[in-house]
Amino acid sequence: MCVIILATAKAYTRGANKCSKYFKTIVSYVIVAGTASGVGYATGHLFKRLMDDLGWFDTKPAPSLFTPEMISQNPAWASY
Repeated sequence: MCVIILATAKAYTRGANKCSKYFKTIVSYVIVAGTASGVGYATGHLFKRLMDDLGWFDTKPAPSLFTPEMISQNPAWASY
């Protein structure tokens, strides 16, 4: 949605006086934004696969600073 608004504003500032110029500008920017988004998504997916295959990504949860015994069952600041 933001790309469409910005493309419309750009067409307006360039002095587009026909609807076809607005349409061309909006479509070209939407296509570029969609392509960039798709390439970024695909690259992220490939990097995730690479990290999983090489074992660089650990799926275990991070260790906590608190043990279950340290967490109080009756908090001092309670809302009633």
